[in-house]
Amino acid sequence: MPGAYDALAPVAKSLGPLWGGDDELRLVLLGSFVGAFFVSIAFLLIWVLVLAPAIPAHKDRSPTDKIFLANSFVSSWIAMTAPALAWMSMRKLPWSDMNALMVAPADEYALRAVGLSCGYMLYDLLYCVYYKPMRSPLIIGHHFLPVIFWPYCALESRALALVLFFICTELTNIGQHLRMILLKLGLEENPIYTVIGVSWVVAFFIVRILPSPYLFSHLVNANYSEFSSYQFWCVFFLCPLPFILNSYWFYLLFTGVIKFLNKKNLTPAQREKLRKAA
Repeated sequence: MPGAYDALAPVAKSLGPLWGGDDELRLVLLGSFVGAFFVSIAFLLIWVLVLAPAIPAHKDRSPTDKIFLANSFVSSWIAMTAPALAWMSMRKLPWSDMNALMVAPADEYALRAVGLSCGYMLYDLLYCVYYKPMRSPLIIGHHFLPVIFWPYCALESRALALVLFFICTELTNIGQHLRMILLKLGLEENPIYTVIGVSWVVAFFIVRILPSPYLFSHLVNANYSEFSSYQFWCVFFLCPLPFILNSYWFYLLFTGVIKFLNKKNLTPAQREKLRKAA
């Protein structure tokens, strides 16, 4: 859409001091950023106006349940798109060259992956701020920092390998949101809920936890001689955070699924007693 890109060109130019990079690459990233933001709004409208009214169980859900249902539906599309683009770019990076890895330039796949992820996260940030049940400081910080720093990393060729890995890990959100949709529709007793929940935990371990020591070793051993002091300390303080969060979230997921599976083995009377005790 040349016309839309032409309209964004002055905005892309004005973002130079914040995002860095040249005008052409900045425009590619910005186009994906803006597109993802409005695609997310379109999915929200499709859910609210078309799909939700067609689901009989939806009308009986609480207002909070409906907020989470809309969020999970919208969030599913980005988990199916941006990780694929990030993976196509990651495959081309010089993983065996510690001198070049952290300053590897972004290709078009990387620019679009970062743009899609950040555009969606800006939408989701606003959604979480607007709706009190979603207003978690952790989630707000989780979205705010990438929106600010990831475009700069891609356009200035700084720690792009880690950014792309973090985008790839969003693939596990497919299971997260499918589970949430079933839960908020009151279908937690359905066997498919158990299958999706357990599969989500397994996928979380394979995608987020298992590669982390390899990625973290590259973070520690890479050559940062081309980084400014500001860039180095940003990497030093910010890049370990997703690894820490993923470990914490996996602990919660694993213990949660064990409790759920144990609860499934209880008799109805035992479940009721446990519910009253809680």
